[in-house]
Amino acid sequence: MQLFLINPSNPLVAITKVKQSRWNRYRVWKPLSLMVLASLTPAQWEITIVDENFGAPDYPSMPLPDLVGITTFTSQANRAYEVAAHFRRLGVPVVMGGIHATMCLDEVMERVDSVVTGEAEGVWLQVLEDARHGCLKRRYDGGLAEISDIPAARHDLLATGYAFGAIQTTRGRDIAYLGEPSVIPAFQAAVPSVLQHL
Repeated sequence: MQLFLINPSNPLVAITKVKQSRWNRYRVWKPLSLMVLASLTPAQWEITIVDENFGAPDYPSMPLPDLVGITTFTSQANRAYEVAAHFRRLGVPVVMGGIHATMCLDEVMERVDSVVTGEAEGVWLQVLEDARHGCLKRRYDGGLAEISDIPAARHDLLATGYAFGAIQTTRGRDIAYLGEPSVIPAFQAAVPSVLQHL
């Protein structure tokens, strides 16, 4: 089975916009969430990670996937919806996650087949199994992930050209905004776990 994991282009930063600002080269980070999901994906799935911040590929020339997963920040949402619409027109199911999907659930649900809210690590295997059997749920709630359950990211699936590497040492922030707890969960990895991912 073929899986595309896509990080849509971000209009605020992209390697393709280096001529507009030389700093864009340093503002593009590896899509760590997609690399971790790739690590959790069973071997029967052939995985392609697409980071459109290096330029959008010619999707029609690529093999048709069985499932598309898209992560998105709000700044990427318009492009994420374009990508989702393209694949849905071809009959490919699309699942979307990320902070935008969690915070703007109703909006996202209108544009994709399934939405993962919260952190995907805890539900990703179920999403893939349901997709394999053609019975994706409309929504999966990943809740909060434990750092001990997060495998090393699949750096081997990315193109070269990033200014920086990426490993997971912390996630989220432990803050309150307007008296409400942050929607972004927080954890900190133990030093031995971080060293294992290097």
